[in-house]
Amino acid sequence: MNGLRFLRKFYGWLSVVLFVCLFAVQRFSQPNTTSTLPLFSVFGFTFMGWFSIKWVTEHKNTIAEFSRDNALMVFGPLILGIVDLIFDTPFMQILVLPLQQIAAPLHFNIPQVSNPLAVGGIISLVFLVFFGFYYLLTWIVTVPLFLISVFTVLLPIQFARLLAAIDRKNTFFWFTVFVMVIISAWLSQL
Repeated sequence: MNGLRFLRKFYGWLSVVLFVCLFAVQRFSQPNTTSTLPLFSVFGFTFMGWFSIKWVTEHKNTIAEFSRDNALMVFGPLILGIVDLIFDTPFMQILVLPLQQIAAPLHFNIPQVSNPLAVGGIISLVFLVFFGFYYLLTWIVTVPLFLISVFTVLLPIQFARLLAAIDRKNTFFWFTVFVMVIISAWLSQL
C-alpha cells in the first residue's frame, strides 16, 4: 500500500510537471504535433494513473467528492419541477424548450408533457442514467491502469525476492546477469 501511495504521488507530480511542459511548449514554440503528441500521451497516462489509484484505493471519498458536485445537477430539474408546481413558475418550460429545439433536427421526438414535476423527474432520470454510465465507464478505464500500477509496485519486490532465493550473498551478481541477458536480447532484436 505504501508503494501505491508513493506511485500515486509520483504520478500526480509528474502529471503536473508534464502539464506545465505542455503549456510551455504550446505557448513558447511553434505548434508541432510530433513534439506535443508524445508529451500529451505521457501526461494522459500519468494523470490517469494518479486518478486510477485514487479511484480504487479511496473510492468512498472520491465518490463523495463527485456526489456533492453533481447532486444539484441530478436533482435540480426535479426541484425546479416542484418549484413550478408550488409557485406556478415556468422553469420547466424554459428548460425543455432548448431540448426540443436540439431534438428536432436529430429527428428525435420529445413527447409533450405538461406536468412540471414529470418533466423535472424525466430530466433528473436522464442525468442519473448519464452519471451511472459515467461511473461504469470510469471503472472500465481505471481498473486496467490500476493493475498496471500494482504490477509496477509488485514486480520489483517479487523479482528481488526471487534473486534473494537464488543466492542471498550474491544478489547483486544475479541482478547484473539478469539485466545483461535482457539487454543482450533487446539489442539482438534491433
